[in-house]
Amino acid sequence: MRTLAFTLAILSLPCPALAQSKTGKIGMIWEGDLFYNPTPQTALEHLLVGKGHEPALAVLTQRFETWPASELDAFADELVRVMLESEDFSISFNAQAALFLAGRASIGGTPYTRAVAIFVGLYEAARAEDNRRAELYLLAVYHSGRENYVLNLFEASPMPPSCRPGFPEGCPRTGPWCDAAVVLLSDDKLSDPKLWEDRCAFVVE
Repeated sequence: MRTLAFTLAILSLPCPALAQSKTGKIGMIWEGDLFYNPTPQTALEHLLVGKGHEPALAVLTQRFETWPASELDAFADELVRVMLESEDFSISFNAQAALFLAGRASIGGTPYTRAVAIFVGLYEAARAEDNRRAELYLLAVYHSGRENYVLNLFEASPMPPSCRPGFPEGCPRTGPWCDAAVVLLSDDKLSDPKLWEDRCAFVVE
């Protein structure tokens, strides 16, 4: 479940909204002898050199300054591009972390409400391509407060037939039902885990 582990790692990140160092608030950028409020440009530069997601998160949630919606959306789109195209795992992780955490109401500042729609779009595009990242994006949707989206997907999607025994290479573990089932399973919300195990789990007999 590497894709699940990726997003679950983001869930474990500490909330920086109220955290403060001795010399500046988390999310500010240190340059020279001073802390500066991040801008979309400086936050992106900070992320791209591997220094973390906090300034990007601060921009998206407008923790220090208010930004026009058009600028926030352009910045979020750039984070999506980095998340999808970067070959550096930590940079891709930080781009996703900023987007994911920005959409959560508990993060402080002003939640960036478009973040959930971004992950819904990423999920649907990945599912259309049968991309294994689909599970990751759906998990982000679920933990951003859209549990009903996942529950509706689970209930509306046809449950695949059991593929064990008699499937020597393991179950294919694809399709929207399997995506929704594994997300619900990760939160102990799947009433019968064996349904997923028999239809989606990649287990070699």
